[in-house]
Amino acid sequence: MTRLVDLVLVLMMVSSILAQRPLCAVDCSRYGSAMGNLGDDPFDCHNYYVCTSNTTYVGDSVSCPSGEAFDTNSKKCMDPSFQGFSCTPPCERCTFDCVQSVMSKAALRMYGLEYYECDKHGNIVATIKCDPETYFDGQGCQADIHKTCSCRAPHCSHDDVRNSRLKPDYFNCTNFYHCNFEGLPDETCLDRCPSGEIFSRVDHKCDPKAKCSAPCAGYEWH
Repeated sequence: MTRLVDLVLVLMMVSSILAQRPLCAVDCSRYGSAMGNLGDDPFDCHNYYVCTSNTTYVGDSVSCPSGEAFDTNSKKCMDPSFQGFSCTPPCERCTFDCVQSVMSKAALRMYGLEYYECDKHGNIVATIKCDPETYFDGQGCQADIHKTCSCRAPHCSHDDVRNSRLKPDYFNCTNFYHCNFEGLPDETCLDRCPSGEIFSRVDHKCDPKAKCSAPCAGYEWH
């Protein structure tokens, strides 16, 4: 009975610690361990943070080398096709609803040209326009339209990876992404349909009879 009580107390302590750490916070809990001093970016599998303690880290995230992503198990950048690779960001910057916002901001479905500022109660405080040739990516306005909430590649879930699902490229209806790993697919996952075929956003496959649907194509050089 004593052991059972002790186990319950330990579980309650762990739950309390996890509850105190915000879901979208950088996790530096393995600082000083054999894993090194790097922490996952809670929003992007391709980035990581350099921790300075169990609870602090250097301000800006660091990007993994091209073609690599940050593995949550080994705490290092690696080829995401390697066996055992794992990365499932717990947070999603992009939301189109203030109620679900984790960044106090919500995108408008206008290809990143505007966004909402939200309060802690999920209400819209203001509508903000991005500067010319910048686009909202869930956190702020920046120059890469491919990071825009409405136009970037759709998120790949664990189930998508397990079932080798394909996702559309909103800039080109003949292109598609392979779900090789969880999170947002990158350029290493991009592929093209055979000549004369279109990627169907309905059936999630290349089809010579599918209609071209690339809603962000006109914004490539906006």
